[in-house]
Amino acid sequence: MKSAVSSDLASVLEISNKLMMALTRLTWVTSGYGWLTVVAPIVIAAPVYFNGNLSFGGLMMAAVGVQSGKCIAALVCR
Repeated sequence: MKSAVSSDLASVLEISNKLMMALTRLTWVTSGYGWLTVVAPIVIAAPVYFNGNLSFGGLMMAAVGVQSGKCIAALVCR
């Protein structure tokens, strides 16, 4: 009886560990995507800003525009 309980407990702990690791990986992916949508527009528009062809406000509007598009896409794709 003790062996069966021990085996069942080991199985539950193994499954719990797999679920925890899967959730951890998913969190890294979703967080990375969130940061990418913040940083990418700034990195892409930075050369134009440093050449003097774009104001700082324009650079920030580009970043906010991507964020707004992401929010709109999240609403439409539900």
